[in-house]
Amino acid sequence: MKATLTYDDESELRDALNGFTWKMVAIDLDNWLRSKTKHESGLETKSGTELEHYVDAYCSMREELRELVYDSGLNLND
Repeated sequence: MKATLTYDDESELRDALNGFTWKMVAIDLDNWLRSKTKHESGLETKSGTELEHYVDAYCSMREELRELVYDSGLNLND
């Protein structure tokens, strides 16, 4: 596939060129949140209710990230 794009603004061009980098940041954040929720990585000093609150917060953040990505028409798995 071949495409030609024209940008009048340098910042728009930079945004377009950095799209893949932003995707990788979102994937890295999703994986980090998964590690926090699945393996409780970095939460070894937490226990009981405090641990539950941290894990719940990380789960909520991961769900929100995935919803934002989905609502934007993007996919973290592509």
